Amino acid sequence: MASLAARATRMPMFRASISSRQPLSRSLSTRATSYKLNTGAKIPALGFGTFQDSESQEETVSRALQKGMRLIDTARVYDVEKEVGKGIKKSGVPREDIFLGTKLWCNDYHPDDVERALDDSLRDLDTPYVDLLLMHYPCTFKRGSDRFPRDADGRMISGETTYVETWKAMEKLTSTGKAKAIGVSNFSKGEIETLLRETSTVSNTTRYHITTS
Repeated sequence: MASLAARATRMPMFRASISSRQPLSRSLSTRATSYKLNTGAKIPALGFGTFQDSESQEETVSRALQKGMRLIDTARVYDVEKEVGKGIKKSGVPREDIFLGTKLWCNDYHPDDVERALDDSLRDLDTPYVDLLLMHYPCTFKRGSDRFPRDADGRMISGETTYVETWKAMEKLTSTGKAKAIGVSNFSKGEIETLLRETSTVSNTTRYHITTS
């Protein structure tokens, strides 16, 4: 049964960066606190968020892991997955000790594109699986390489499928081992209830919040 990880306020995850001007003087005591998903996996209560600064990601991800972080959050649209993967390798922390999550972007929401999009992320992250695959937003864009497709008037071009169909395709990925759990980002309560009502997903007893863009 797939796991629905939804927005709430009980488990904040911050986005941060580490630089030589802001050294971490001691290891972070993050491994002691975690929450159990209904898949049986444990997600750390505190995580390290990446964003659209590709030049800093390898070093900051590596240092965050070396200082005790075990949850790393990224996304396809941030264009930093290659650097995040390099940072994980550079840290020396075993992959099985890291909870790694990424997000599917809206132009890859067609059910026929979902697994290929995840494969692209796995290739760039240089990992055989992610611990959590999130749907980035509850909206679909036109299929294709353009992540922000617009018409002649500058309006976004919507996709032909719904996020419910995307979710059903994501559910199938949990049986492949490529995504250990699936979830959503930036969804409203009503949109989450739609997924619960129209798919085979059961809600997670512990929900969490990811600060995302």
